Amino acid sequence: MNPIHLSLLTALLLALPAQILAAPGRGSLVFAKTEISEKPQLSQTEMVARFPFQNRGTKTVRILEIKTDCGCCTTGTPGKDSYAPGEKGEIAVTFKFGAFTGLQRKGVVVKTDDSAQPMVPLAVIATLPDVLTLPTNVLLWAEDESAETKSLVVHTHRAIPIKELLATTNSRFLSVAVERVAPTEFRVHVTRLADRRDISATLQVEAVQEDAQRKTLNAFVRIR
Repeated sequence: MNPIHLSLLTALLLALPAQILAAPGRGSLVFAKTEISEKPQLSQTEMVARFPFQNRGTKTVRILEIKTDCGCCTTGTPGKDSYAPGEKGEIAVTFKFGAFTGLQRKGVVVKTDDSAQPMVPLAVIATLPDVLTLPTNVLLWAEDESAETKSLVVHTHRAIPIKELLATTNSRFLSVAVERVAPTEFRVHVTRLADRRDISATLQVEAVQEDAQRKTLNAFVRIR
């Protein structure tokens, strides 16, 4: 999995003109932090990032909207919509980990009626335990290779009990089987149809934990 997932929302923000997306600190609402980074414990299923702010301007500022770039993040109401000069508030963002693993960056945008900075970008960064690891994320057949089956080794975190490992592919020309060879090691066997070449597919590996949580990891299959 890519260590940092760049969100569509972040890309859109970067494309906005400078006069619309002002640099942090130029607006009336001043946030103590615009990024919060944590390393959650293995037992955690979510984290709550709190972004305190204060209106340091001379006019009342209204919060019009708060958007997140992922359904895995939710924001609590800041208490009220309008903040007079000198007033303080807080925006809480809850990030539910779900199937995510590794380094994750989730974006939040606070939209206000402050013409100096109508949009304030915030970020929640979490370094989640790598429940699944692969020595390589590419399974490749060369043009002159005749092997019908190749295997991918999957390791799981020693401190996280795994009930079973599932694997699927999005190609009808490939079949997949999973073999457990050790408590924290699996082999995913990918078999191709003998008469098929020039195949590109995604292999999704999903670990089902003893507590029913699921973590996924993707690999790439290429047959030339």
